[in-house]
Amino acid sequence: MRNNTFFSARFFFIFVFFCSGVFANEYYVKKVIDADTIQVAKNGKKIKVRFYGIDAPESGQRYGKYCTKELKNLIDKKYIKLDIKTTDTYGRKVAIIYHNGIDINQKIVRLGCAWAYVYYTSKYKQDEKYAKDKKLGLWKDKNPQNPYNYRKRK
Repeated sequence: MRNNTFFSARFFFIFVFFCSGVFANEYYVKKVIDADTIQVAKNGKKIKVRFYGIDAPESGQRYGKYCTKELKNLIDKKYIKLDIKTTDTYGRKVAIIYHNGIDINQKIVRLGCAWAYVYYTSKYKQDEKYAKDKKLGLWKDKNPQNPYNYRKRK
């Protein structure tokens, strides 16, 4: 009996240690705001998150709604992990988003729903090239308007 108790206690502590590591960085996606901004929740606290290294069409832009829908299909109302890089001037966390081990920032660029935001990193430049070469998403247009230029005009 003593051996069984020792095993059970050991298993319990290993389980708690493992789970605390697994769930410590998990957030629930409450809302997809657009194709590069989401609202997540953890322990009752809501946080706005901007995707690191990408720039997606604004809601009023061509492909804005389409790309937002693509992101919703990937992560809306699901648990994700965040690799937080910084906080932006609007108080949003800027992060790489992971779902089931997949880099969602990369995925959205490869779907043709965002530009690699090379002002901050070249991490997703090859993924943008892939989408352009395959004419996916917004790259179906000959000259899609970059969201940065769109925002400057507004």
